[in-house]
Amino acid sequence: MSTPTDEQSQGVWLTQEAHDRLKAELDQLVAGRPAMAAEINARREEGDLRRTAATTPPRTSRASRRPASAS
Repeated sequence: MSTPTDEQSQGVWLTQEAHDRLKAELDQLVAGRPAMAAEINARREEGDLRRTAATTPPRTSRASRRPASAS
């Protein structure tokens, strides 16, 4: 168990501008949460939870990746 530092127990002072900027950032993150959750669920259903999943094409079956036979 950790004990609070003086800064934690006294709080952190912010200018109104800094507060407004941080509040706007928080609001944006909260507003984007449903879309992010939907993206994660879609990737989970595809079986792909890598960090780069959004930038890589969906996986294809092994059969479609095989080169055509030279017959």
